[in-house]
Amino acid sequence: CTHSANSREHVIAKWLTKRMEVRDREFHPAKFVEAQGTKTFPKTRAEYFKTRQVCVTCNTGWMRLFEEWFQKRLGFLVERDWPVLADEMLKVLRSEADQLVRWMIKTAIVFGERHERGKHRQCLMEFGAWPRMAR
Repeated sequence: CTHSANSREHVIAKWLTKRMEVRDREFHPAKFVEAQGTKTFPKTRAEYFKTRQVCVTCNTGWMRLFEEWFQKRLGFLVERDWPVLADEMLKVLRSEADQLVRWMIKTAIVFGERHERGKHRQCLMEFGAWPRMAR
């Protein structure tokens, strides 16, 4: 994608913080860098933990599709009560392991690059999280 980063996306998906009931909780985002150790950032709440790394088209397009996939397939795992059939449901998802890895990489890069801009697209493409249609 060659568009400018003009979207204010949530670092932790809005649906996820709502489903986990943590939107109003305060926390200190932190980032570990091997040579530097852990750097803690100012306290914030999930609803305000946003970044400007991607364009609106990507944020509301392929990135949203990743979130919708995760919510449909694994959203039940973040609720207070562990689902009775969780083990069976997870076994069914083994065939979608690649999609899960791509979602995890996308999420980790967006979180990790929250305070450093400009590297996300290269990282997403290198790790295969960027969708083929956007390459």
